[in-house]
Amino acid sequence: MLLGCAQLHSNAQIKQSTIDDFTISKNAKNLLSTQNEKVNEDELFVVQKIKLNNYALPKVTLKDVKTTTVVSNKVKDKSKIPTNFEPKIYISKERKKAIAIILIPQYIQNQDGSITKLVDYKLDVQEINTPTLNKTTGARVYANNSILATGDWYQISVTANGVYKITYDFLNKLGLNASAINPANIRLYGNGGEMLAEDNAIFRNDDLVENAIQVIDGGDGKMDQGDYILFYANGPHSILKDSAKKLFTHQYNIYNDVSYYFLNVDKGAGKRIQLESTPTTSTQIVTSFNEFLFHEKDSVNIGRYGKMWWGDELNDLPGRTLNKSFAFNIPNIDFSNPITVSTQIGGIQRTAASNLAITVNGNALTSFFLSP
Repeated sequence: MLLGCAQLHSNAQIKQSTIDDFTISKNAKNLLSTQNEKVNEDELFVVQKIKLNNYALPKVTLKDVKTTTVVSNKVKDKSKIPTNFEPKIYISKERKKAIAIILIPQYIQNQDGSITKLVDYKLDVQEINTPTLNKTTGARVYANNSILATGDWYQISVTANGVYKITYDFLNKLGLNASAINPANIRLYGNGGEMLAEDNAIFRNDDLVENAIQVIDGGDGKMDQGDYILFYANGPHSILKDSAKKLFTHQYNIYNDVSYYFLNVDKGAGKRIQLESTPTTSTQIVTSFNEFLFHEKDSVNIGRYGKMWWGDELNDLPGRTLNKSFAFNIPNIDFSNPITVSTQIGGIQRTAASNLAITVNGNALTSFFLSP
């Protein structure tokens, strides 16, 4: 059985922190030695741990950096080597005290393919003292009350990213008297609806955020038949840019297939999309763009554990099939440029051999790749 998914491609005070305790990863002294001229692919980073006064990501920079060129002809996978000495910073807690784990690249890969090794440096750590970001055990700062605590609210669900249109008739279906609405008082709230990051240090809005919308009312100050509201929604799933591979990818929301927005008309003037006061003159004509579409149906957890879900079963058992067809609507597609198709396939047993064929708008693709 095979299962898979496919993609078609507030002011802050700065305070100096004292490094009063740190540890260096195993063999770090050897890593910083200039005697070893070959790339140690097992230890690409020096790890340092420092104590923090606040539970917030500090600003970390390297000073007085000294480097040397190393032998690079035996490096198995240069893609794992960073391209700059910018540290990676993670925060955590140790014995109820905030700490920062800092990963410092030991090697970097230059544009000409050569490898530069970090020989010596000084670590400069500055903490950003923002009380709203501080986190202490058993205490958090919340809004005094939710925006939803007062007023009449109407919930709208969306399934994908895009520009959405709320018509006069749709307002009536929500239970509103559209003709009695003051267009200036229409408000829309929502936080996107995408899956929250697992990193607790990432900022999260404590309450719903008002979105800027565009209201088309004919300029008469009332909602009539033909008037409408436009707003952009992210949808439940995230579209991500992979700068390294120069492609797009996605993160599927494993908790919900819709995201919600909330409409209100009794809290006064709402937020609107503003026109640029001094728009710049265009210097480039765009005639094409990159489109990204994906198909993913999370219906089966092969190992019955974790967050890895699959869909679209391919099976040669009676009543099952080894053939699947997925339709993507891409009008005015430009076949003179490459099309990238990626898919993930997993299996729990061997089945009869099957061929994977892909067509786009009726045209068969002659080459594509499967990612493990």
